[in-house]
Amino acid sequence: MKHPDLRHSSSSRTLAGIKILDLSRLLPGRFAVKLLSDLGASVDQVRGPGFEADFKGPGRIALQSFFSFVRYRKSYEFNLKEEKDRRRFCQLVQKTDLLIENFRPGVMDRLGVGYKVLSKKNRGLILCSITGYGQKGENSQRPGHDLNYLAASGLLDLFRDSRGKPIIPQIQIADLVGGGLYAVIEILAALRQRQKNGKGCHLDISMTRSLEDLVSPYRRSPKKALSLLTGKLARYNIYQTRGGGEIALGCLEPKFWKRWCEKIGHPEWASAAERFDFIGTKRYRALQRMIRSRTKAQWLRIFRGNDVCVSPVVTL
Repeated sequence: MKHPDLRHSSSSRTLAGIKILDLSRLLPGRFAVKLLSDLGASVDQVRGPGFEADFKGPGRIALQSFFSFVRYRKSYEFNLKEEKDRRRFCQLVQKTDLLIENFRPGVMDRLGVGYKVLSKKNRGLILCSITGYGQKGENSQRPGHDLNYLAASGLLDLFRDSRGKPIIPQIQIADLVGGGLYAVIEILAALRQRQKNGKGCHLDISMTRSLEDLVSPYRRSPKKALSLLTGKLARYNIYQTRGGGEIALGCLEPKFWKRWCEKIGHPEWASAAERFDFIGTKRYRALQRMIRSRTKAQWLRIFRGNDVCVSPVVTL
């Protein structure tokens, strides 16, 4: 199955001419510059001495696998504790539109290259700082990783197994979404604002605060309503097919559920939606058996071209 490649879309060169310096060391910053690079920005990397010293064992595996998707135009190595390297770094910043970093709050200032210093050298500079808990507040200096931010935001509470125990999601949601994607949104807005007034800014991206935005709609929803979209409904569920593989059925609206029922030869099930909705019913078990009677490919052929919410569970 082919997926669309945004790099080949009409918007792929939107950020052509934008120059980025990537001072980040971890996935949130790297993912942000990857997305911005896909939109046409040119990215140079700034590495510190002993860049990989913190990454041993599992950390090194993550470093090699997660960071390999970024293609830098140039790579520089500076020791920002040294005056000579700070001067060279500041010379680069003078010709830079965006600088991304993920140090703990205060580190850039202590190195003598905080926003107040750099903005005097480049009025239009946008500095994007990605941290776990933000630049200010009682938690700003706390260390952490993706799992910590998921827990602190309340998002982890929504991921539980059948026994009610929290489970670790299989992707780094805080890093990729709370950090990388939210950073890109703020950066694009800052670039737009700079077009109007010529001024840069300092963006404070807190991964925990970003995740709290994602959780906010669920805070107002009763738990019963939430459970309907997490495996309690027959028509919004994942089903095993013959020979392995799964399909995802997402027919929440009556019109989609009706078409599904008609296509599988059970139009009477559509009118019994309320009695049929919850898993564990006789009809639900009958539906499970029916889907297991065909392969994933056979089901996809049956529903190809039909207006029904059915998708294959695609493996990596």
